[in-house]
Amino acid sequence: MDAELKRLLELSAKAMEIDGLTWIRSGQCFYYDDPETGREEWKPDNCDGQSRRLQVKLQIDTQHGDKEIKACNGYYCCAVVKIGDDAAAAMRRAVLEVAAQVGEVLA
Repeated sequence: MDAELKRLLELSAKAMEIDGLTWIRSGQCFYYDDPETGREEWKPDNCDGQSRRLQVKLQIDTQHGDKEIKACNGYYCCAVVKIGDDAAAAMRRAVLEVAAQVGEVLA
């Protein structure tokens, strides 16, 4: 995992008010303790469900164009991601980037 993705995941967890986020170096991933499901990997960059929860909780609006996806939380936090081969991955990335911006504000 590259440093930028790691940073985005950490900040997005802060925006979601996730406590106890733990970096597992051997697995190159974050885990947290979910009160309902138990220990869970934090991967909104790959998981549609976690990405949707970010979008709903942080009130992130998205616009899907032919070549890019725009995601915004009000006027302050916005991201534009180019659509490559996987539009769903671009959508998750745009939501993750906005969530990380919210997490930065909360830091």
